[in-house]
Amino acid sequence: MPDPPDPLIPLAVLTVAARLGFLTFAYAADGTAIGTFQDANGAPLFLVPVSGGTCGAAAWSLLPAPVPHGFAGHLVMRATYDVIHAGALAANGSLVYQGAAYRVRSLWNDPGHEARAVLA
Repeated sequence: MPDPPDPLIPLAVLTVAARLGFLTFAYAADGTAIGTFQDANGAPLFLVPVSGGTCGAAAWSLLPAPVPHGFAGHLVMRATYDVIHAGALAANGSLVYQGAAYRVRSLWNDPGHEARAVLA
């Protein structure tokens, strides 16, 4: 499956996500925690593109499980959560975490969708 046409996840959604906890679902072969966001009641919330299919036109939201059929709930590696949770907003719209600037993008990472912090 190809990566989405509008891979960058908007800062407005990430600002909300930064106030949420992290819920581990599984561990990668290297021991990295894989999960999603968690609200104050412990319920999982997924980053989901809810409309738009062209670059710059996608709208994103945080949706509770189960994600509606036809929508792609994105998992998050713990390192990406840390960037979103503890990163500082820079003037250029990136998140600065431990001295590096990041953007959070969507990608297809078999077997599912992932929101990943990448160097800006």
